[in-house]
Amino acid sequence: MPVHISSLPEEILIEIFQFLTVRQRLIVSLVCKKWLHAMECHKLLGDIEIKFSKEIEKPVTLYPLVTRRFQCFSFNEITFDKSAVEFLKQYSRHLTKLTFKNCEVCPKYECEFQDEIIHCDNLKYLSITNSKVISLFHCLPKVTDLTLHFYPGVTDFIIFKLNKTLSNLESLSLNGFVLSNEVAYKNYNIYEERMETNPSNQALSFGGLKKCIEKHSKTLKQINFSQLMLSSEYVLDIAEIKDLKLKRMAFPSYSFSFLIKKFCVTQPSLTWLDFSSSAYVTNEAILAVRECLPNLEALIIKDNHEIDCISEIFQLQHLTHLHISQCKKISKLKFRDAVSNLKTFKLKYLKLVCIEISDESLRKLLVCNLNIEYLSITLSSISDTTLNMISENLIHLKTLMLSDCSKISDSGLTGRYRGCSIPNRSVPLSNLTNLRMLALVQFPSITNMGCVEAIKFPKLERLILSRYEGFRFKNKFEEVLRKQNPCLRSICISNDECNRSSPVVEGFQGSRDSTVLRLLSQFTIPSNISHSDRRPKYSGRGYFISRFDALQRQIMDKFARLDTVQKHILELLLGDETLSGEYEDDFKKGEKYRDKMNQLSAELEYAISQNINKPQSEAEISQQGLL
Repeated sequence: MPVHISSLPEEILIEIFQFLTVRQRLIVSLVCKKWLHAMECHKLLGDIEIKFSKEIEKPVTLYPLVTRRFQCFSFNEITFDKSAVEFLKQYSRHLTKLTFKNCEVCPKYECEFQDEIIHCDNLKYLSITNSKVISLFHCLPKVTDLTLHFYPGVTDFIIFKLNKTLSNLESLSLNGFVLSNEVAYKNYNIYEERMETNPSNQALSFGGLKKCIEKHSKTLKQINFSQLMLSSEYVLDIAEIKDLKLKRMAFPSYSFSFLIKKFCVTQPSLTWLDFSSSAYVTNEAILAVRECLPNLEALIIKDNHEIDCISEIFQLQHLTHLHISQCKKISKLKFRDAVSNLKTFKLKYLKLVCIEISDESLRKLLVCNLNIEYLSITLSSISDTTLNMISENLIHLKTLMLSDCSKISDSGLTGRYRGCSIPNRSVPLSNLTNLRMLALVQFPSITNMGCVEAIKFPKLERLILSRYEGFRFKNKFEEVLRKQNPCLRSICISNDECNRSSPVVEGFQGSRDSTVLRLLSQFTIPSNISHSDRRPKYSGRGYFISRFDALQRQIMDKFARLDTVQKHILELLLGDETLSGEYEDDFKKGEKYRDKMNQLSAELEYAISQNINKPQSEAEISQQGLL
């Protein structure tokens, strides 16, 4: 006997709703009050983020008309006036995630808002980037994930202001410079005995940073210092904090191999290592990781010109997440040897950018890791044979991103290629029925017909296609693809060259068409790594900023030279203990010199921020051609 869907009990409806896409859930929640109630009570709207931007006229004012109780909100370049603050107060108890980028509190109401402090008792994720909104918050007892990225950097005041109410912090991400010696402290009027009662609003001290981590040592599991300028010896000081047992660590720029080894020895609970900002990591560090962290699950290495021990990486038996980008020393021969002695069989995420790997080696690696859900290959010589192998075997794939793989043609998409002697064995790309995201960027040999025949997926949500020569009949082509992929929400078909620095195509250099970049920017690729934040765009200070950038580059060059000198000193110390007395003082002098450069760089950052915030005279604006 047929039953009308409206008569189904709520628990059955919830089971059905869980299989719907985000868009479908939004539509369903509008059908009737019963369905809306089912959605809200069981948090089926909890993963939907509402984004407010200055591009939308009065977005915060319009939102109270919405009846659904969303929990995640993002604010981009919003000035918080009375209506915006009232909105936050009204929905504060429902909020679980807040993101602010380039926002500020209206100066006119700033003093008035001091009496309207917002209590977000259920907020778990807070990300603040270049936004002066900390004064709005008073109580954040359940925040577990905190990201603070400011220009020119985080300060003691910001840390202590938020730290007062945090009690369950699990993840911390910071940027900027860390001052660590007495001279730098005096220049910024930082006194350890008054650090908590009168914290500096100009700089971040190591004492302030350490106090913050010590407070949360029992709960903190993840630290991201990839954008933090912190001297190497102080990284070890953090590792030795009592009760601190980290699971994930993103190391700062100046992290030497012997320091990484000591860090791993001190923190054996680590399962996730990110060296994306650490250009000085060598084979020695990877060997130490393998020795000290046999249960490592994730490894990220980017822009490294030292590491070539891919064989050691593939000895990690519990590795599930591997990202290797721009590691020039890893040759095809090294990769072949590594795959021949492979012990990594649990990969679910694999990203290789500009890595020399043969077709055969890649196939062997993939065949041994059939549970991969995310696969991204850029600038590789993989062929139609390998793509057909992917289509046939990697049935758990949810994301497939291939870029600049010039050998792949329509035959690889459809499965009918010359190397396949058995017609019944031809497997088209559409065999990947779990695919949600597909990007095929700069494939010179694929055509409209090949794409139409192969791109048919029941769950595909995002699609990116581009090639140098473009696609004929673009509008009709897009229409056909939409019909063949019922869940498709975002599609980008480019008849121009894709921007190599886009979020989708990493590891490239050179300029490409800006139209494609704008199209690509609409795609949100899930990632656990926090990327670099762009500085806010200020007008009218171009020359001053360029001079500032030149000075910063000089400082960074001195950092690099100092690192080289210290590296040689450490090698001498490790090789001959009798030299320790002679060279130890030199090493300490080097660290003091580094602190002075950190101080100088911080002062430059502060100077540029002060200069930028000054109002320009009419003469200055006129000279720049803005009047």
